[in-house]
Amino acid sequence: RNGSSTTDAPESSSADATTSFTIATPPLVVSGVTVNKTSPQTPNTAMVVTPTTPGGLAPEYKWRVNSGSGWSVLRDWSTTAATSWTPTADGTYQLEVWARNGSSTTDAPESSSADATTSFTIATPPLVVAGITTDRSAPQAPGTTIGLTTSATGGTAPYSYKWRVYNGSTWTVIRDWSTLASASWTPSAAGSY
Repeated sequence: RNGSSTTDAPESSSADATTSFTIATPPLVVSGVTVNKTSPQTPNTAMVVTPTTPGGLAPEYKWRVNSGSGWSVLRDWSTTAATSWTPTADGTYQLEVWARNGSSTTDAPESSSADATTSFTIATPPLVVAGITTDRSAPQAPGTTIGLTTSATGGTAPYSYKWRVYNGSTWTVIRDWSTLASASWTPSAAGSY
C-alpha cells in the first residue's frame, strides 16, 4: 500500500505477490569414520572414533565392532557422535557406526547412506632385546666380576630374562629366568666368551 493508505490490504491487485519455499531436513549421511590414532596400535591403547556426518535432524549414533568373530555393540544409541574404544587383543577390527534421526526408534541406520565402516589393526610389536652392555671393558683378568645389563622393547611386559655364557664349546646358565635385566659374571679362566 502507499504510505498514506490506512487500509489493511494491498493498494491494488498488482501490489500483491506470493512465492513457494520448501523447508526439508537435509538427509542424514555418514560419509566416513575417523580414529584419532593411526593404525596399527598396541593393545590397551585408548582411542576416540568419530563419524563424518552431515545432515539429519538431531541424529543419534550406534557403534558396533567386529574382531573377526561377529559384531558386538561398542556403544548403543546416543546423541554423542564420537565414542571411545580401547581394544585389548591383537587383531584387525571393523568399526561401524549407524546413524538415525532423533525421532526414529528403529534399531537400524536411517538409510543405506547413514552408516560407515573402517578397519583398524591392533598388533603387539615383537619383543626386541637392545643388546648387552658391560660395566668393564675387555680384556679383564680371570676372577674379575663383570656386570651385564640389557633392555627390551615391544612384546608384553613385564619381561623375563635368562642369562647364559658361551665359552666356545658350551653354553652355561649364569642366572635362570628373572625379571632382572642385569646379571653378574665372574669368568674363572682366560678366553673369548
